[in-house]
Amino acid sequence: FFSGVVNGKYLKPEVRLLTLQISRLKYRPLTWRNQHPYMLVDRFEDITHPELLKERPESDRTVVFYGYVRGAHLKPSTKVHLIGAGDFRISDVE
Repeated sequence: FFSGVVNGKYLKPEVRLLTLQISRLKYRPLTWRNQHPYMLVDRFEDITHPELLKERPESDRTVVFYGYVRGAHLKPSTKVHLIGAGDFRISDVE
């Protein structure tokens, strides 16, 4: 956009042309992000009973996630994908 710097400044007509083009941009809404729930996890806790882990170390775990839900509503029956772990069903949302 700019041809160069003259005396440490950009040329005014080029700056005006750039601001005009930026102001005329049409922003498309991010439909996927608004229609699907997603969560920013702040922290998580493993609440599996310690006795169960002593008896069977490879048993299924119960994990609680704390964070912020964005997009659509997050329902208890929906499946979620954890990167590197797979797909899981949510049992409860508070």
